[in-house]
Amino acid sequence: MAGPEFFQTPMGKRFFEGTLPQIAQSLEKIAKNLEEDPEIVDTSQLKDPYIRLDIPDSNLYVEVKLDDEGVTIDIFNKDDPDAIANAIASTGKLYEEMAEDESD
Repeated sequence: MAGPEFFQTPMGKRFFEGTLPQIAQSLEKIAKNLEEDPEIVDTSQLKDPYIRLDIPDSNLYVEVKLDDEGVTIDIFNKDDPDAIANAIASTGKLYEEMAEDESD
């Protein structure tokens, strides 16, 4: 019999309620700085716009992608042979939306 899903565990709860929102806030700050500083290279010139974070003691990983329009965060199952096509959860935000949130 399989155990609880990651989101049902205490670690999963901390991740989804604490870590993931912190990642989103940090990405919003990065986007704001990219917008405000013309000296920063635009994201289309990045060699690798992906950041991968393996979640300890689980079969999941988080992938963050910066592109010309915004930021995308996906959660994948390492055991899924077609994981890239089957994100467990996904969210994203356009840089434009982040700038609007700051002015509210």
